[in-house]
Amino acid sequence: MAGGIQRVFVNLARSFAERGLAVDLVQATPGDGFRHAVPEGVRLIDLNARRALTSVLPLAGFRLRPETVFAMLCPKVCV
Repeated sequence: MAGGIQRVFVNLARSFAERGLAVDLVQATPGDGFRHAVPEGVRLIDLNARRALTSVLPLAGFRLRPETVFAMLCPKVCV
């Protein structure tokens, strides 16, 4: 797995999904660091942006209306 923060988000996603909640993990920049760890029932959406900054428009086009959003910043990816 890529790192600690990714592991935390995968664990949160797993826990929410086990409780019957619909969970989407949205990834701004491409990478396979945690793709293999995404639990069954959790949808992984890759915005395929070159940088986190350029993911804003694709994210705005993400048409779902989530009740809750958790965001993280991975400095290695955003530099």
